[in-house]
Amino acid sequence: MKQKDIIRYGIISLASGLLIGAVTALVSPGTFLNGLWGAALIAAISVFLLLLIWRFAGGGRSMAVLLTLAYLLRLMAGVSLYLLLPAYGYDEPTQNAGYIFYDAAQRDRQAWELSQAHQVMEAATGAQYVTDQYGGLLALSAGVYAVFSPDAHRPLLIVLLAAFAGAAGAAFLYKALRERFGNTIAWIAAWVFALYPNSLLLGASQMREPFLLSLTAAAFWAVAAWKKENRRTVLAVLVLSLALMAW
Repeated sequence: MKQKDIIRYGIISLASGLLIGAVTALVSPGTFLNGLWGAALIAAISVFLLLLIWRFAGGGRSMAVLLTLAYLLRLMAGVSLYLLLPAYGYDEPTQNAGYIFYDAAQRDRQAWELSQAHQVMEAATGAQYVTDQYGGLLALSAGVYAVFSPDAHRPLLIVLLAAFAGAAGAAFLYKALRERFGNTIAWIAAWVFALYPNSLLLGASQMREPFLLSLTAAAFWAVAAWKKENRRTVLAVLVLSLALMAW
């Protein structure tokens, strides 16, 4: 990749990150500036990675539209649910706190508690918790809170990660299917992956599924590309995807 492309991607990522971070910080607990830097950094890194994935998938306007919609729809749904559920959802603890799923609420609250108790490694090293039988998302969430939000519980930071994860897999699925089944089938599958309602809802929540779906898509691409792409790259993607799915 050329230096000018890296600079261009960096500028786009920083601008997008600041905008998304500002919106996230405005609707989150705690002071605005403390919320801004963490959300902006997570969003900027996510956008930069999506740009790299867009380039990896072949670039083009259609792929840019696909990834942008997939990412922004999940973000908007996540922010909307967080704001509207306490006012218009069922009068019960999960929705009163802005969560759509009970599992997400329990895991996220425990992640916050672990971050406050400086016990992030407890989740990362295999300790069993009732809210997460594997511990991967619990450890990730606790780490995010410990680093980016030690002063207040900001659940939308995890939604930023889930939205990125939920969107990224569409490009891997498209690239895996294009060579074997052609452009039409690949685009249909990618759009279904990106816009399927349940996928949008999960990608707007603090759930494992958006991460698992995109990791599965990446592993699928690695298997499909085994004979045509660089073996080391393919093997690295496959092993990393499978390892993260098992975490």
